[in-house]
Amino acid sequence: MLGAGVLWCAIYLVGILFTDQSSSAEGPRPESESQEETAASVVEDSRGLDLAKLEYRNAPLSKADFFSTRPLVKPQQAEAAAVVQSAPAAPSLPFVYVGRFGEPGEEVLFLRWGERAIRAKVGERLDETYLVSRVDSSQVVFTYLPMNVEQVLSLPSAR
Repeated sequence: MLGAGVLWCAIYLVGILFTDQSSSAEGPRPESESQEETAASVVEDSRGLDLAKLEYRNAPLSKADFFSTRPLVKPQQAEAAAVVQSAPAAPSLPFVYVGRFGEPGEEVLFLRWGERAIRAKVGERLDETYLVSRVDSSQVVFTYLPMNVEQVLSLPSAR
């Protein structure tokens, strides 16, 4: 099986060599002339395409190094991304307002933090991550302690 494949390849290669050398009695033809004749012979075999209008161009080989490393973003984009990434932001508030009870200044807030129900007052730390800074009629202000950033939780209006 392998011998037949090798024999077939050898015959094919010999055929290519002899057809290129014996195709013209006048010697080797210029490259452009042989390409034009090839294009003309293909026009006869085409399926409605006018292949005579096609041109052959010797495109120069690219000098690009395909194995070089290149940045995935343009330098201007990388600088802009670095500026944006340099200022970390606090995560969004994880609390959902449930309700409150008590007199102003002594109010107890009822919040939901994921699956947990939390009771909090002004000045209390929640999980050593948030501090309840202040409460008024329309909002609760929390301080995100790792970054010392204030965040606001809007309260629904009273009806």
